[in-house]
Amino acid sequence: MAIGVYLLWKLGIAHGDISLANMMCKKVAEKLVGILNDFDLATIMAPGERNPRMRGWQRTGTLPFMALELLKYPNGEVKRWYRHDLESSAWCLIYHMTQIRLDGWLNGTHDDVYDRKVGFGSKSARYSEKPEWERYVDFGIDWIRIWLGVDVQ
Repeated sequence: MAIGVYLLWKLGIAHGDISLANMMCKKVAEKLVGILNDFDLATIMAPGERNPRMRGWQRTGTLPFMALELLKYPNGEVKRWYRHDLESSAWCLIYHMTQIRLDGWLNGTHDDVYDRKVGFGSKSARYSEKPEWERYVDFGIDWIRIWLGVDVQ
């Protein structure tokens, strides 16, 4: 999925709403291939633009999977960048790898969701692993903690 997001940005398309509902997979020649759909919040950039003209608060996306920076500054203080769509993909993966409950991530303000997501990365965060992802969960949790700037030792 990360390669697809990268290629879209290279083509000048910022998806802006990467979430589990907008991801699918299909079996092609005995391999699973990721498909990103639902481009209603996407923005097409002019040739040579490095980021879309929309700001963080415009066409926001799905709160549980939004990049932390866009949640922290919801009033347009930040430009959208490739890293925001990439981070949204990572939140989808973390959600899928664990059985975190999104109840607290679905409701509330941008600040509420930001605080809950940052709390997820703390050492005291609790989650239950899905058995099929057990060997990858520690890597995924360490990765998100590094992303959040939390000591992983």
